[in-house]
Amino acid sequence: MTNNSHRLEIRVRYAEVDRLGQVHSSRYPVYLEMGRTEMLRTTGMNYRDLEAAGCFLVVAKLGITFHEPARYDDLLVLETTVTRATSARIDHKYKVWRGETLLAEAETTLASVSREGQVQRMAESLLKVLGVAFS
Repeated sequence: MTNNSHRLEIRVRYAEVDRLGQVHSSRYPVYLEMGRTEMLRTTGMNYRDLEAAGCFLVVAKLGITFHEPARYDDLLVLETTVTRATSARIDHKYKVWRGETLLAEAETTLASVSREGQVQRMAESLLKVLGVAFS
């Protein structure tokens, strides 16, 4: 994640739309997670290995602003950007596009917690990828 931004294409599936044919608002947090997961994967890391090492990243804060609806079979582009990282949290911003049309913007804060749910310092390997100093 030395480059703090990542783009992911998502094709809207029929199961993700409501009776109006629009992507249901409950699907957007899933899309955001896909963006974070794939962004991390580009660094050679993945959530499975972090969790095996005892580092769990949980959503502590989530906000979404909807501008236009996405519909079945739309090809969306999700842009995920790390805006801030500390030893125990990561902030992301997101933009969801259909072509040149901005459909939604979002922000999340992830907290690093232990298996018991206590806030803890992130794994050094993740801190290094995020560019956070550790000692």
